Amino acid sequence: MVKYVLKRMVVAVPVFFGITFCVFALVMSMPGDPFSGMLDPSMTAEYKRRLLEQYGLNDPFLVQYGKWLGRVIHGDLGYSTAYKSRVLDIIGTRIGNTALLGGVSLIISTLIGIPAGISVAMRRNSLLDAGMTIFCFFGVSVPAFFMGMLLILLFGMTLKWLPISGMVVAGANNVGLAYALDVARHMVMPATVLSLLNVASFMRYTRSSVIDVLGQDYIRTARSNGVPRRSLVSRHILKNALIPIITVVSLQIPSMLSGALLTETVFVWPGIGQLNYQAVLNRDYQLIMGIVLVLALVTLLVNIIADICYAIVDPRIRYS
Repeated sequence: MVKYVLKRMVVAVPVFFGITFCVFALVMSMPGDPFSGMLDPSMTAEYKRRLLEQYGLNDPFLVQYGKWLGRVIHGDLGYSTAYKSRVLDIIGTRIGNTALLGGVSLIISTLIGIPAGISVAMRRNSLLDAGMTIFCFFGVSVPAFFMGMLLILLFGMTLKWLPISGMVVAGANNVGLAYALDVARHMVMPATVLSLLNVASFMRYTRSSVIDVLGQDYIRTARSNGVPRRSLVSRHILKNALIPIITVVSLQIPSMLSGALLTETVFVWPGIGQLNYQAVLNRDYQLIMGIVLVLALVTLLVNIIADICYAIVDPRIRYS
């Protein structure tokens, strides 16, 4: 097992450097520069040139990449021209908010989507199966921003049950339990939007995986031997259907961080998604690269964890 994990870690090293190069190349290929929308129109071209020189934006591409990579390796993601602060500090103030929203959504999606997928698969071609299939198509088809606006209209503006934006009530200065309840109320609608999308995906993939396992000979043998339904599901079906489920869950973790952009923007949730949107508007290259790099590293780390889970579920994978 240790050898398998070390092998995956070694493979991740060149992938990391490939990620850094792709991130830098894509961001630096954006038109314009960070100062185009910030300077007074009366500022001279010479002053703008001096700023570009100061931040190294007139250097050749490989020189800029080498300097940036050297800073990244030492834990320095650069300096934000829009926020006038270190990129790592800015990301640090926002990533916890996104992790909270994404984590709650992931827990809800897992607790609902996977058991529902198993239940539907065990009742294939039933009325419940047809109804859940319609729900899945609805969940994966409706855009997040549209669902968010519907919830705001219904629960925020019509019924006035929930706050429509932000993470806490402005100026409330709540602490302790009052603060936690305030955050929870603000989180209900954005977490519902993210959860709805992922419940549909989890349910669909789990259903497909379980149906595939149900067709295997050892399941028919277990049924003919009178194995109880609960034992059949927990010991035979779920265990052998876990690899596709682990795959879809591991794919959803980074997508909840990066894909929360629209949800966070609609609900003005102060997370990474909204920060990334503002960074693009401001052409804040260092901040954009920092955010994309952090999200890419999260994806890489989650994939390594998923590989380890594969080896635990199916020991044969360790020797492949």
